Amino acid sequence: MADQHDSGSPSLNDRERSSIERLIRVVRRLGSSGLPRTLSLIADGVIEALDFQAAVVNVRTDRGTFKVEAAVGPPGIEKLIGEESEADLWRELLDGAEPWGTLFHVGPGYDTRHIDEAGMPGWRPDHAQLEGEDAWTPDDGLFAPLRDASGTLIGVLSVDLPCSGRHPNLEQRALLEVFASEAALAIADAMREAELVDSESIFRSVFDRAPIPMAVLGDDLVMLRANDAFSLLTRLPPELVHTLTDIVDPGDAEPLLAEPLLDACRSVLTGDVASVTFEHRLSAPDRPAQWAKSRLRKVETPQGKIRLVLALEDVTDSRAALDELRHRAEHDPLTGLPNRSSAHQQIEDLLAAARPGAAVAALFCDLDGFKAVNDGLGHTAGDGLLVKVAQRLAGTLRGNDALFRIGGDEFLVLCGPIASDEVAEHVAWRLIGSLEQPFSLDGQRLSVAMSVGVAITEDGGMPPRSLIDAADRALNRAKAAGGSTVHLAERARAVS
Repeated sequence: MADQHDSGSPSLNDRERSSIERLIRVVRRLGSSGLPRTLSLIADGVIEALDFQAAVVNVRTDRGTFKVEAAVGPPGIEKLIGEESEADLWRELLDGAEPWGTLFHVGPGYDTRHIDEAGMPGWRPDHAQLEGEDAWTPDDGLFAPLRDASGTLIGVLSVDLPCSGRHPNLEQRALLEVFASEAALAIADAMREAELVDSESIFRSVFDRAPIPMAVLGDDLVMLRANDAFSLLTRLPPELVHTLTDIVDPGDAEPLLAEPLLDACRSVLTGDVASVTFEHRLSAPDRPAQWAKSRLRKVETPQGKIRLVLALEDVTDSRAALDELRHRAEHDPLTGLPNRSSAHQQIEDLLAAARPGAAVAALFCDLDGFKAVNDGLGHTAGDGLLVKVAQRLAGTLRGNDALFRIGGDEFLVLCGPIASDEVAEHVAWRLIGSLEQPFSLDGQRLSVAMSVGVAITEDGGMPPRSLIDAADRALNRAKAAGGSTVHLAERARAVS
Protein backbone atom coordinates (compact mmCIF):
# COMPACT_ATOMS: atom_id res chain seq x y z
CA MET A 1 0.00 0.00 0.00
CA ALA A 2 1.43 3.38 -0.96
CA ASP A 3 1.96 6.03 1.64
CA GLN A 4 3.14 9.59 1.61
CA HIS A 5 6.80 8.50 1.83
CA ASP A 6 6.73 6.31 -1.27
CA SER A 7 6.99 9.22 -3.68
CA GLY A 8 10.42 10.25 -2.40
CA SER A 9 9.12 13.73 -1.53
CA PRO A 10 10.20 15.20 1.83
CA SER A 11 7.69 15.40 4.65
CA LEU A 12 7.79 16.62 8.23
CA ASN A 13 7.05 14.34 11.16
CA ASP A 14 5.58 15.45 14.48
CA ARG A 15 9.02 16.03 15.98
CA GLU A 16 10.08 18.25 13.06
CA ARG A 17 6.82 20.19 13.21
CA SER A 18 7.52 20.73 16.91
CA SER A 19 11.00 21.95 15.95
CA ILE A 20 9.45 24.60 13.69
CA GLU A 21 7.30 25.84 16.55
CA ARG A 22 10.28 25.90 18.93
CA LEU A 23 12.36 27.67 16.27
CA ILE A 24 9.77 30.41 15.88
CA ARG A 25 9.69 30.93 19.65
CA VAL A 26 13.49 31.16 19.82
CA VAL A 27 13.71 33.56 16.86
CA ARG A 28 11.21 35.88 18.54
CA ARG A 29 13.56 36.17 21.55
CA LEU A 30 16.58 37.18 19.48
CA GLY A 31 17.71 40.78 19.34
CA SER A 32 16.93 43.72 21.58
CA SER A 33 18.95 42.15 24.42
CA GLY A 34 22.45 43.45 23.83
CA LEU A 35 25.17 41.59 21.96
CA PRO A 36 26.35 39.19 24.73
CA ARG A 37 22.79 38.13 25.57
CA THR A 38 21.89 37.74 21.89
CA LEU A 39 24.90 35.47 21.28
CA SER A 40 23.99 33.39 24.30
CA LEU A 41 20.38 33.09 23.07
CA ILE A 42 21.63 31.96 19.66
CA ALA A 43 23.76 29.17 21.14
CA ASP A 44 20.97 28.11 23.49
CA GLY A 45 18.47 28.25 20.62
CA VAL A 46 20.39 25.65 18.62
CA ILE A 47 20.05 23.23 21.53
CA GLU A 48 16.44 24.14 22.27
CA ALA A 49 14.94 24.22 18.78
CA LEU A 50 17.21 22.41 16.30
CA ASP A 51 17.99 19.08 18.00
CA PHE A 52 21.78 19.51 18.23
CA GLN A 53 23.69 18.99 21.48
CA ALA A 54 26.51 21.48 20.89
CA ALA A 55 26.74 24.99 19.45
CA VAL A 56 29.54 27.55 19.18
CA VAL A 57 29.10 31.17 18.04
CA ASN A 58 32.15 32.83 16.46
CA VAL A 59 31.88 36.59 15.91
CA ARG A 60 34.10 38.91 13.89
CA THR A 61 36.02 41.42 16.01
CA ASP A 62 37.07 44.98 15.19
CA ARG A 63 40.52 43.55 14.35
CA GLY A 64 39.05 41.29 11.68
CA THR A 65 39.63 38.08 13.62
CA PHE A 66 36.91 35.69 14.72
CA LYS A 67 36.35 35.17 18.43
CA VAL A 68 34.33 32.48 20.21
CA GLU A 69 31.73 34.45 22.17
CA ALA A 70 29.33 31.66 23.17
CA ALA A 71 29.58 27.87 23.46
CA VAL A 72 26.96 25.46 24.75
CA GLY A 73 27.17 21.68 24.94
CA PRO A 74 28.88 18.86 26.80
CA PRO A 75 31.46 19.65 29.52
CA GLY A 76 34.69 21.05 28.11
CA ILE A 77 33.19 22.97 25.20
CA GLU A 78 33.05 26.15 27.32
CA LYS A 79 36.87 26.28 27.21
CA LEU A 80 36.58 27.55 23.63
CA ILE A 81 35.05 30.86 24.77
CA GLY A 82 37.50 33.72 24.21
CA GLU A 83 39.67 31.90 21.68
CA GLU A 84 40.37 33.74 18.42
CA SER A 85 41.34 32.70 14.90
CA GLU A 86 42.26 34.51 11.72
CA ALA A 87 39.61 35.14 9.08
CA ASP A 88 41.78 33.41 6.46
CA LEU A 89 41.53 30.15 8.40
CA TRP A 90 37.75 30.33 8.31
CA ARG A 91 37.77 31.03 4.58
CA GLU A 92 40.07 28.04 4.05
CA LEU A 93 37.84 25.81 6.18
CA LEU A 94 34.64 26.83 4.40
CA ASP A 95 36.22 26.70 0.92
CA GLY A 96 37.24 23.08 1.51
CA ALA A 97 33.98 21.99 3.11
CA GLU A 98 31.02 20.34 1.38
CA PRO A 99 28.21 22.82 0.67
CA TRP A 100 24.82 21.80 2.09
CA GLY A 101 22.71 24.63 0.74
CA THR A 102 24.03 27.69 2.61
CA LEU A 103 25.61 25.41 5.23
CA PHE A 104 29.04 23.76 5.08
CA HIS A 105 29.85 20.23 6.28
CA VAL A 106 33.19 18.63 7.05
CA GLY A 107 33.54 14.93 7.67
CA PRO A 108 36.13 12.25 8.38
CA GLY A 109 37.73 12.74 4.95
CA TYR A 110 38.50 16.43 5.56
CA ASP A 111 42.13 17.05 6.64
CA THR A 112 42.11 19.81 9.27
CA ARG A 113 45.68 19.39 10.49
CA HIS A 114 46.96 22.55 8.79
CA ILE A 115 44.08 24.62 10.12
CA ASP A 116 44.43 23.14 13.61
CA GLU A 117 48.16 23.82 13.67
CA ALA A 118 47.52 27.41 12.53
CA GLY A 119 45.44 28.12 15.63
CA MET A 120 41.85 27.35 14.73
CA PRO A 121 39.96 26.71 18.00
CA GLY A 122 38.78 23.13 18.10
CA TRP A 123 36.78 20.74 20.23
CA ARG A 124 36.40 17.01 19.67
CA PRO A 125 33.25 15.45 21.16
CA ASP A 126 33.43 12.14 22.95
CA HIS A 127 30.34 10.16 22.02
CA ALA A 128 29.31 6.68 21.00
CA GLN A 129 29.05 6.45 17.22
CA LEU A 130 26.12 4.72 15.57
CA GLU A 131 26.46 2.26 12.70
CA GLY A 132 25.78 3.26 9.09
CA GLU A 133 27.10 5.63 6.41
CA ASP A 134 25.05 8.55 7.75
CA ALA A 135 26.27 8.13 11.34
CA TRP A 136 27.64 11.33 12.88
CA THR A 137 31.30 10.89 13.83
CA PRO A 138 33.64 12.88 16.10
CA ASP A 139 35.24 14.24 12.89
CA ASP A 140 31.98 15.66 11.56
CA GLY A 141 31.16 19.35 11.85
CA LEU A 142 28.49 21.66 10.44
CA PHE A 143 28.94 25.40 9.94
CA ALA A 144 26.45 28.16 9.17
CA PRO A 145 28.01 31.46 7.99
CA LEU A 146 26.40 34.53 9.57
CA ARG A 147 26.13 37.45 7.17
CA ASP A 148 24.66 40.89 7.63
CA ALA A 149 22.30 42.58 5.18
CA SER A 150 25.19 43.62 2.92
CA GLY A 151 26.48 40.04 2.69
CA THR A 152 29.51 40.61 4.92
CA LEU A 153 30.58 37.63 7.01
CA ILE A 154 30.12 38.73 10.63
CA GLY A 155 30.38 35.33 12.28
CA VAL A 156 30.07 31.57 12.00
CA LEU A 157 27.65 29.33 13.88
CA SER A 158 29.17 25.87 14.46
CA VAL A 159 26.88 23.01 15.47
CA ASP A 160 27.68 19.45 16.47
CA LEU A 161 26.23 16.24 17.91
CA PRO A 162 22.79 15.87 16.26
CA CYS A 163 20.44 14.31 18.78
CA SER A 164 19.62 11.58 16.25
CA GLY A 165 23.28 10.54 16.09
CA ARG A 166 23.06 10.82 12.30
CA HIS A 167 23.55 13.45 9.63
CA PRO A 168 20.73 16.01 9.85
CA ASN A 169 18.01 15.54 7.25
CA LEU A 170 16.91 18.16 4.72
CA GLU A 171 14.24 19.59 7.02
CA GLN A 172 16.67 19.98 9.94
CA ARG A 173 19.18 21.67 7.63
CA ALA A 174 16.49 24.03 6.32
CA LEU A 175 15.59 24.96 9.89
CA LEU A 176 19.26 25.65 10.65
CA GLU A 177 19.56 27.83 7.52
CA VAL A 178 16.52 29.89 8.52
CA PHE A 179 17.76 30.17 12.11
CA ALA A 180 21.24 31.25 10.98
CA SER A 181 19.70 33.96 8.81
CA GLU A 182 17.64 35.27 11.73
CA ALA A 183 20.63 34.93 14.09
CA ALA A 184 22.80 36.99 11.73
CA LEU A 185 20.15 39.71 11.64
CA ALA A 186 19.95 39.64 15.44
CA ILE A 187 23.74 39.87 15.79
CA ALA A 188 23.93 42.73 13.29
CA ASP A 189 21.08 44.40 15.13
CA ALA A 190 22.75 43.96 18.53
CA MET A 191 26.02 45.30 17.13
CA ARG A 192 24.22 48.36 15.80
CA GLU A 193 22.56 48.87 19.17
CA ALA A 194 25.96 48.84 20.88
CA GLU A 195 27.26 51.43 18.46
CA LEU A 196 24.56 53.88 19.54
CA VAL A 197 26.59 54.67 22.65
CA ASP A 198 29.07 56.58 20.47
CA SER A 199 28.85 60.31 20.06
CA GLU A 200 26.23 61.93 17.86
CA SER A 201 28.83 63.05 15.30
CA ILE A 202 30.14 59.51 14.88
CA PHE A 203 26.58 58.22 14.72
CA ARG A 204 25.69 60.66 11.94
CA SER A 205 28.68 59.76 9.79
CA VAL A 206 28.12 56.03 10.20
CA PHE A 207 24.37 56.40 9.86
CA ASP A 208 24.50 58.09 6.46
CA ARG A 209 26.81 55.46 4.97
CA ALA A 210 25.28 52.42 6.66
CA PRO A 211 24.19 49.61 4.30
CA ILE A 212 21.32 48.87 6.70
CA PRO A 213 18.18 50.90 5.90
CA MET A 214 17.74 53.26 8.86
CA ALA A 215 15.77 56.36 9.83
CA VAL A 216 15.51 58.62 12.86
CA LEU A 217 12.05 59.53 14.14
CA GLY A 218 10.84 62.08 16.62
CA ASP A 219 8.60 61.21 19.54
CA ASP A 220 5.60 61.95 17.25
CA LEU A 221 6.79 59.16 14.87
CA VAL A 222 7.67 61.70 12.14
CA MET A 223 10.89 60.81 10.29
CA LEU A 224 13.62 63.40 10.82
CA ARG A 225 16.41 61.70 8.91
CA ALA A 226 16.85 58.65 6.67
CA ASN A 227 19.92 57.17 5.01
CA ASP A 228 20.30 56.24 1.36
CA ALA A 229 19.74 52.52 2.02
CA PHE A 230 16.42 53.34 3.67
CA SER A 231 15.27 55.44 0.72
CA LEU A 232 16.42 52.74 -1.71
CA LEU A 233 14.48 49.99 0.08
CA THR A 234 11.30 51.96 0.78
CA ARG A 235 11.39 54.09 -2.40
CA LEU A 236 10.32 57.09 -0.36
CA PRO A 237 11.70 60.43 -1.64
CA PRO A 238 14.12 61.65 1.05
CA GLU A 239 13.22 65.28 0.48
CA LEU A 240 9.62 64.79 1.70
CA VAL A 241 8.37 64.49 5.27
CA HIS A 242 7.27 60.95 6.16
CA THR A 243 5.78 59.19 9.15
CA LEU A 244 5.91 55.59 10.31
CA THR A 245 2.69 54.86 8.44
CA ASP A 246 4.26 55.76 5.09
CA ILE A 247 6.45 52.65 4.98
CA VAL A 248 3.57 50.26 5.70
CA ASP A 249 1.42 48.79 2.95
CA PRO A 250 -2.06 50.37 3.10
CA GLY A 251 -3.60 46.93 3.61
CA ASP A 252 -1.55 46.51 6.81
CA ALA A 253 -1.65 50.06 8.14
CA GLU A 254 -4.82 49.79 10.20
CA PRO A 255 -4.02 46.58 12.12
CA LEU A 256 -0.33 47.38 12.51
CA LEU A 257 -0.75 50.96 13.69
CA ALA A 258 -3.68 50.35 16.00
CA GLU A 259 -3.44 51.07 19.70
CA PRO A 260 -1.30 48.01 20.63
CA LEU A 261 1.57 49.09 18.38
CA LEU A 262 1.23 52.76 19.31
CA ASP A 263 1.30 51.74 22.97
CA ALA A 264 4.45 49.71 22.29
CA CYS A 265 6.10 52.73 20.64
CA ARG A 266 5.19 54.85 23.65
CA SER A 267 6.74 52.20 25.91
CA VAL A 268 10.00 52.52 23.97
CA LEU A 269 9.90 56.29 24.30
CA THR A 270 9.31 56.10 28.06
CA GLY A 271 12.00 53.46 28.52
CA ASP A 272 9.63 50.74 29.71
CA VAL A 273 10.97 48.44 26.97
CA ALA A 274 14.24 48.59 25.05
CA SER A 275 12.73 48.14 21.60
CA VAL A 276 9.70 47.11 19.57
CA THR A 277 9.81 44.91 16.47
CA PHE A 278 7.08 44.21 13.91
CA GLU A 279 6.83 42.75 10.42
CA HIS A 280 4.81 44.33 7.63
CA ARG A 281 4.60 44.66 3.88
CA LEU A 282 6.34 47.67 2.37
CA SER A 283 4.15 50.29 0.77
CA ALA A 284 4.95 49.77 -2.91
CA PRO A 285 1.98 48.96 -5.18
CA ASP A 286 4.19 48.89 -8.29
CA ARG A 287 6.27 45.85 -7.25
CA PRO A 288 5.81 42.32 -5.89
CA ALA A 289 4.97 41.94 -2.22
CA GLN A 290 8.02 42.67 -0.10
CA TRP A 291 8.21 42.10 3.64
CA ALA A 292 10.34 44.01 6.10
CA LYS A 293 11.12 43.67 9.78
CA SER A 294 11.07 47.08 11.44
CA ARG A 295 12.87 47.63 14.74
CA LEU A 296 12.35 50.78 16.78
CA ARG A 297 14.77 51.75 19.55
CA LYS A 298 15.08 54.86 21.66
CA VAL A 299 18.23 57.00 21.72
CA GLU A 300 18.98 60.24 23.54
CA THR A 301 20.94 63.01 21.85
CA PRO A 302 23.68 64.91 23.68
CA GLN A 303 21.13 67.70 23.99
CA GLY A 304 18.79 65.40 25.88
CA LYS A 305 16.25 65.02 23.08
CA ILE A 306 14.51 61.66 22.66
CA ARG A 307 14.68 60.02 19.25
CA LEU A 308 13.63 56.67 17.81
CA VAL A 309 15.98 54.81 15.50
CA LEU A 310 14.14 52.73 12.92
CA ALA A 311 16.08 49.90 11.27
CA LEU A 312 14.59 47.91 8.41
CA GLU A 313 15.53 44.40 7.32
CA ASP A 314 14.24 42.82 4.14
CA VAL A 315 12.83 39.51 5.41
CA THR A 316 10.97 38.50 2.25
CA ASP A 317 13.14 35.42 1.64
CA SER A 318 13.30 34.21 5.25
CA ARG A 319 9.56 34.74 5.66
CA ALA A 320 8.92 32.73 2.49
CA ALA A 321 11.19 29.97 3.81
CA LEU A 322 9.28 29.76 7.09
CA ASP A 323 5.96 29.84 5.25
CA GLU A 324 7.17 26.97 3.09
CA LEU A 325 8.19 24.98 6.16
CA ARG A 326 4.78 25.57 7.73
CA HIS A 327 3.06 24.54 4.50
CA ARG A 328 5.09 21.34 4.27
CA ALA A 329 4.32 20.58 7.91
CA GLU A 330 0.59 20.85 7.25
CA HIS A 331 0.25 19.29 3.77
CA ASP A 332 0.76 15.93 2.11
CA PRO A 333 3.71 16.25 -0.32
CA LEU A 334 2.24 13.83 -2.90
CA THR A 335 -1.26 15.24 -3.41
CA GLY A 336 -0.80 18.70 -1.94
CA LEU A 337 -3.82 18.12 0.30
CA PRO A 338 -3.87 19.21 3.95
CA ASN A 339 -2.84 16.42 6.33
CA ARG A 340 -4.25 14.99 9.56
CA SER A 341 -2.88 17.75 11.83
CA SER A 342 -4.63 20.35 9.67
CA ALA A 343 -7.88 18.38 9.98
CA HIS A 344 -7.82 18.64 13.78
CA GLN A 345 -7.59 22.43 13.62
CA GLN A 346 -10.31 22.71 10.99
CA ILE A 347 -12.73 20.62 13.06
CA GLU A 348 -12.19 22.97 15.99
CA ASP A 349 -12.72 25.99 13.72
CA LEU A 350 -15.92 24.51 12.26
CA LEU A 351 -17.37 23.75 15.70
CA ALA A 352 -16.43 27.19 16.98
CA ALA A 353 -18.11 28.92 14.02
CA ALA A 354 -21.22 26.69 13.86
CA ARG A 355 -24.57 27.86 15.19
CA PRO A 356 -25.99 26.02 18.23
CA GLY A 357 -27.34 22.65 17.15
CA ALA A 358 -25.31 22.58 13.91
CA ALA A 359 -23.26 19.45 13.33
CA VAL A 360 -19.88 18.59 11.82
CA ALA A 361 -19.29 15.31 9.98
CA ALA A 362 -16.03 13.45 9.41
CA LEU A 363 -16.00 11.03 6.45
CA PHE A 364 -13.09 8.57 6.65
CA CYS A 365 -12.46 7.16 3.16
CA ASP A 366 -10.34 4.16 2.16
CA LEU A 367 -9.80 2.84 -1.36
CA ASP A 368 -10.92 -0.69 -2.22
CA GLY A 369 -8.63 -2.55 -4.61
CA PHE A 370 -5.73 -0.11 -4.38
CA LYS A 371 -3.29 -2.73 -3.06
CA ALA A 372 -3.65 -4.72 -6.26
CA VAL A 373 -2.64 -1.66 -8.30
CA ASN A 374 0.26 -0.88 -6.01
CA ASP A 375 1.55 -4.46 -5.93
CA GLY A 376 0.95 -5.15 -9.61
CA LEU A 377 2.19 -1.92 -11.19
CA GLY A 378 4.50 -0.51 -8.54
CA HIS A 379 4.54 2.49 -6.22
CA THR A 380 5.03 5.00 -9.04
CA ALA A 381 1.74 3.96 -10.62
CA GLY A 382 0.13 3.83 -7.19
CA ASP A 383 1.23 7.38 -6.43
CA GLY A 384 -0.05 8.59 -9.79
CA LEU A 385 -3.41 6.95 -9.14
CA LEU A 386 -3.63 8.56 -5.67
CA VAL A 387 -3.10 11.99 -7.20
CA LYS A 388 -5.90 11.40 -9.71
CA VAL A 389 -8.21 10.06 -7.00
CA ALA A 390 -7.56 13.15 -4.89
CA GLN A 391 -8.40 15.41 -7.83
CA ARG A 392 -11.63 13.56 -8.56
CA LEU A 393 -12.72 13.56 -4.92
CA ALA A 394 -11.99 17.28 -4.63
CA GLY A 395 -14.19 17.96 -7.66
CA THR A 396 -17.08 16.14 -6.00
CA LEU A 397 -17.25 18.16 -2.79
CA ARG A 398 -19.56 20.99 -1.85
CA GLY A 399 -18.19 24.48 -1.43
CA ASN A 400 -17.88 24.27 2.36
CA ASP A 401 -16.42 20.73 2.49
CA ALA A 402 -12.70 20.06 2.95
CA LEU A 403 -10.56 17.15 1.74
CA PHE A 404 -7.45 15.78 3.52
CA ARG A 405 -5.03 12.95 2.88
CA ILE A 406 -4.51 11.00 6.09
CA GLY A 407 -1.89 8.61 4.72
CA GLY A 408 -1.52 5.73 2.29
CA ASP A 409 -4.82 5.34 0.40
CA GLU A 410 -6.87 6.97 3.17
CA PHE A 411 -8.60 10.32 2.80
CA LEU A 412 -10.75 12.40 5.13
CA VAL A 413 -13.61 14.75 4.23
CA LEU A 414 -14.98 17.30 6.70
CA CYS A 415 -18.52 18.54 6.18
CA GLY A 416 -19.82 21.37 8.27
CA PRO A 417 -22.08 22.68 9.25
CA ILE A 418 -24.67 20.10 8.15
CA ALA A 419 -28.40 20.16 8.85
CA SER A 420 -28.92 16.38 9.09
CA ASP A 421 -27.21 13.01 9.02
CA GLU A 422 -28.67 12.40 5.57
CA VAL A 423 -26.57 15.25 4.17
CA ALA A 424 -23.36 13.56 5.30
CA GLU A 425 -24.50 10.19 3.90
CA HIS A 426 -25.37 11.84 0.60
CA VAL A 427 -21.87 13.34 0.37
CA ALA A 428 -20.35 9.93 1.19
CA TRP A 429 -22.28 8.18 -1.60
CA ARG A 430 -21.30 10.95 -4.04
CA LEU A 431 -17.64 10.34 -3.16
CA ILE A 432 -18.05 6.62 -3.82
CA GLY A 433 -19.87 7.33 -7.08
CA SER A 434 -17.11 9.66 -8.29
CA LEU A 435 -14.75 6.67 -8.58
CA GLU A 436 -17.05 4.50 -10.70
CA GLN A 437 -15.40 5.57 -13.95
CA PRO A 438 -11.92 4.05 -14.54
CA PHE A 439 -8.82 6.21 -14.45
CA SER A 440 -6.42 6.61 -17.36
CA LEU A 441 -2.78 6.44 -16.28
CA ASP A 442 0.13 6.08 -18.72
CA GLY A 443 -2.10 4.40 -21.29
CA GLN A 444 -3.67 2.01 -18.79
CA ARG A 445 -7.22 1.99 -17.43
CA LEU A 446 -7.24 1.50 -13.67
CA SER A 447 -10.23 1.02 -11.43
CA VAL A 448 -10.62 1.40 -7.67
CA ALA A 449 -13.62 1.67 -5.38
CA MET A 450 -14.00 3.23 -1.96
CA SER A 451 -15.55 2.59 1.46
CA VAL A 452 -16.59 5.42 3.76
CA GLY A 453 -17.08 5.61 7.51
CA VAL A 454 -19.09 8.59 8.79
CA ALA A 455 -19.03 10.11 12.28
CA ILE A 456 -21.03 13.20 13.28
CA THR A 457 -20.81 15.47 16.30
CA GLU A 458 -22.52 18.68 17.34
CA ASP A 459 -21.87 21.45 19.85
CA GLY A 460 -18.42 20.07 20.64
CA GLY A 461 -19.78 16.66 21.67
CA MET A 462 -16.56 14.98 20.55
CA PRO A 463 -13.00 16.38 20.29
CA PRO A 464 -11.33 16.34 16.82
CA ARG A 465 -9.15 13.28 17.40
CA SER A 466 -12.08 11.28 18.79
CA LEU A 467 -14.30 12.30 15.89
CA ILE A 468 -11.74 11.09 13.34
CA ASP A 469 -11.21 7.85 15.30
CA ALA A 470 -14.98 7.27 15.36
CA ALA A 471 -15.12 7.73 11.59
CA ASP A 472 -12.19 5.31 11.24
CA ARG A 473 -14.05 2.66 13.25
CA ALA A 474 -17.14 3.21 11.10
CA LEU A 475 -14.93 2.71 8.04
CA ASN A 476 -13.80 -0.66 9.40
CA ARG A 477 -17.45 -1.72 9.57
CA ALA A 478 -18.02 -0.58 6.00
CA LYS A 479 -15.00 -2.65 4.94
CA ALA A 480 -16.27 -5.66 6.89
CA ALA A 481 -19.58 -5.40 5.08
CA GLY A 482 -17.84 -5.99 1.77
CA GLY A 483 -16.60 -2.51 0.88
CA SER A 484 -17.91 0.06 -1.59
CA THR A 485 -20.44 1.14 1.00
CA VAL A 486 -21.10 3.69 3.75
CA HIS A 487 -21.42 3.06 7.47
CA LEU A 488 -22.74 5.79 9.78
CA ALA A 489 -21.59 5.83 13.42
CA GLU A 490 -23.91 6.93 16.19
CA ARG A 491 -24.00 10.72 16.48
CA ALA A 492 -22.10 12.25 19.42
CA ARG A 493 -23.77 15.12 21.27
CA ALA A 494 -22.46 17.38 23.96
CA VAL A 495 -23.47 16.57 27.52
CA SER A 496 -25.50 19.44 28.96
